[in-house]
Amino acid sequence: MALRACADVTRLRILNVLADGDEHSVTDLVSMLRMSQPLVSWHLRILRRCDLIATRRAGRQVRYRTNRKGWELFLVRLRGIQERPLADREAFSLLAPALHPGQGTR
Repeated sequence: MALRACADVTRLRILNVLADGDEHSVTDLVSMLRMSQPLVSWHLRILRRCDLIATRRAGRQVRYRTNRKGWELFLVRLRGIQERPLADREAFSLLAPALHPGQGTR
């Protein structure tokens, strides 16, 4: 699911802002990204469910930051895909059209 979350341009923009290491509120992100608050909150919820970002409550505000442990796990999983034998990856690519009917091959 984290891979799918990172496939969205808006979420990548949010992650890019959070990559500075600071914590940011939704209000901060709305201002920086020039997007509506509900849309930013929706994307943050997806990233949080994937453990790519973490939250901290500061009074009434929620502060967002990248989640180092979540990113480490995500990278381990990506390396696992990369290290699979080529035959396994080719077999999966042959199954992909059957798994996603209606989508053409690339």
